[in-house]
Amino acid sequence: MLIQASVLAGVFSQAPGGPANCSSETCPSWQGGFPHYPPNSAYCNDGAGPIFDNDRDFFAAGTPITLPWLHTQDTRRTNITFYNPDPVEAAVSLTITPADGTSGVTQSITVPAHGVLQINNVFSAPPFDAVRAHNASTTAAASARISSTTRLYAIAWIIANLNSTVSVSQPR
Repeated sequence: MLIQASVLAGVFSQAPGGPANCSSETCPSWQGGFPHYPPNSAYCNDGAGPIFDNDRDFFAAGTPITLPWLHTQDTRRTNITFYNPDPVEAAVSLTITPADGTSGVTQSITVPAHGVLQINNVFSAPPFDAVRAHNASTTAAASARISSTTRLYAIAWIIANLNSTVSVSQPR
């Protein structure tokens, strides 16, 4: 699976003095490519955010999924997206635990058949606001543990409120 994070608001703008398109010899990262890919290749992606490879397929039903890093401070929004490729709805259990390992919070979620469900700004409302409150004086880190009755893929997007910079927590 190839995943691309694109931000169209100019967050990944061109560096001063850089080429105007992706035909340079290096295809700089600020153009959405990486130096080791040839110019104008599929990985040289003018006008979009960075591309990263993910060789992980959907997780089998019942297989634990871990999102190892989530950010709980209110200076960032953490969104978690669930992808269900199967013809039946998925009963999903989502447990988020602060980095210190205490006071994990669990919620049951239903993801539609052949569907995508995203929880936006997960730490801004119950029940996961309790994890943010717990972390208030110590750390901003948390992790998620997910299980599903169908195949599932989950990924977290951490977005800075200041400039919409996106960080990604890939599943393990």
